[in-house]
Amino acid sequence: MSFLQGHIRALALRVLREILKNQPSRFKDYTELTILRILEAHKDSEREVVRSAEECADTLANYLPPETCVRILNPIISTALYPVNLAAIKMQNKVVVNQATPFFLFFVQNQLTMHIEFYCRLIRYCPNPISLADCQPT
Repeated sequence: MSFLQGHIRALALRVLREILKNQPSRFKDYTELTILRILEAHKDSEREVVRSAEECADTLANYLPPETCVRILNPIISTALYPVNLAAIKMQNKVVVNQATPFFLFFVQNQLTMHIEFYCRLIRYCPNPISLADCQPT
């Protein structure tokens, strides 16, 4: 999709978002691939594409099974580079906020430490905390 113009890539993500809203069962077998592609779109240089990717990630968080999303997002958060890992954190937070209290408590007990470690790593390797775009934790 990288060879297409920015507005076409953004439109493709909007179409994907509408399909996710209306027919989420179609993505049952392709959940991981769908999440990865949407998160990768956050690296695009066009603002319109990034905005569409954010909207699509929000829709994914609402319509796909939360356990599956968290299971897929955990390794991405701990291994991917900025801005993919930040988008994965946002998506995982959206998944958790939309769920009932038992799922939220499970998440806090098991996952919050990983998020804190990521932020500490990001701040430690960032020469300018104001501009996180230049940071690449190792």
